[in-house]
Amino acid sequence: MSTDVKMLLDAIKSKRYFDIEVELTEPLRFKGVVPFDMRIEGSKASFKVLAESEVIAESMVFNFLMSLDE
Repeated sequence: MSTDVKMLLDAIKSKRYFDIEVELTEPLRFKGVVPFDMRIEGSKASFKVLAESEVIAESMVFNFLMSLDE
């Protein structure tokens, strides 16, 4: 097995799902695809994110939410 394929498989195996919750200060408005499993209940949004760590998962959610303002 080549080194590149082994590195790719190791990266895939190292990912897990993280549940990230965010308090919404205003209603979400978006068009298009949401890249996560997302649920909104009242003023809370929950995201299920596949990532290498919880810090990376939180960053992915933050970047997604910031992109909604563009």
